[in-house]
Amino acid sequence: MSSFFYAIFIGFLLTGQVISTPPNLAAQQTYQEKRVQKTREFFPGLDSVQVETLLQAIPLDHEYKSKVTTQLAPEVAATERIRRTADAVSPSFGLEALHFYPSTEARQLTSLRLYNITRALSTMEGLEYTVENSTTRKTLYEESYAINNPESAQRIPDPVVETIPAEASLYALQDDDGFGRNVYKVTHYYDSGVIHVQMTNLTTIRIGFIPIVRSDNFILQFVMLPTESGLYFYANGAMRTPAIMSGFEGRAREGLRVRIDALYDWFVEQLENAIAEDL
Repeated sequence: MSSFFYAIFIGFLLTGQVISTPPNLAAQQTYQEKRVQKTREFFPGLDSVQVETLLQAIPLDHEYKSKVTTQLAPEVAATERIRRTADAVSPSFGLEALHFYPSTEARQLTSLRLYNITRALSTMEGLEYTVENSTTRKTLYEESYAINNPESAQRIPDPVVETIPAEASLYALQDDDGFGRNVYKVTHYYDSGVIHVQMTNLTTIRIGFIPIVRSDNFILQFVMLPTESGLYFYANGAMRTPAIMSGFEGRAREGLRVRIDALYDWFVEQLENAIAEDL
């Protein structure tokens, strides 16, 4: 018999009354139950172990080959769009990941504030990542900013908005450690508090001087789902590489994982900055 239930038993013998659960413990139990319930509501495909793991702020991930999967995705309208657009790439491989950021304060930020965080592309400059099987930190994005168009690629200020459109696109230039200097089309979707961001390469991604991913063959998508107890961050990246370049697939695959992890770290950092400034 656990010490907790033993205390209840002894209290009942001595007083004839059951010792009640302490109010603060009861509140914690209720809060945890609500988090579990909300997670199962949005992610019915997760089993109990996955739910418990996720709510401990331990990310879940799943690799796939040519068949796109969204088994970690929330049950929201954006998920079908993610599956459809990733399928269109005819990927050689892909990766999906799900993070949970526990915070009651994140929900207090306005949807507009969260939306504009995802459009502040210049804040990705200097973003670091940890090298695989190492404690070494390296800079992922040397440059990251919005541009006027893919042709002239002139830098413009972060295109923040005053009202959220249902759909909007912009262009970005990013010079990163592994994939080099590339132009991306970035499309934002918004529906009932859910923010879906889609990034597609418009230029050929190279590792060194070797072309690895042709234009429109890489799509990285992420969804932010704020709730009362925290924020869910789902990401899905799909990439097609030529069969002749299979020797570089491992590096490209690791590059995809690095970007998903780094994007989550970036978003959390910007989220915490917004909480500190606004609340």
